[in-house]
Amino acid sequence: LDFEEFGKSLFIDNELQVAANDEHLYSSTFVNSSLKLSKGKDKAAIIGGGDGGVARECISQNFNFIDWYELDQEVVTVCEKHL
Repeated sequence: LDFEEFGKSLFIDNELQVAANDEHLYSSTFVNSSLKLSKGKDKAAIIGGGDGGVARECISQNFNFIDWYELDQEVVTVCEKHL
């Protein structure tokens, strides 16, 4: 869906997953919260994250290795096309 206030948004099972206009806040919070627990940037594991926001934030924080598991290829395809 495309909302005036939030921009393009992904819903799965009638639940909002991500909205384009505030995705960067959501994704950066995940990464920055983990860095408060561990300062090491040698490895990151992302479970889900089909929109790519958390991966982008890990790259911007200079992680050495990112292991990304997405179980639903359709989520990735929809995000690539619409977000």
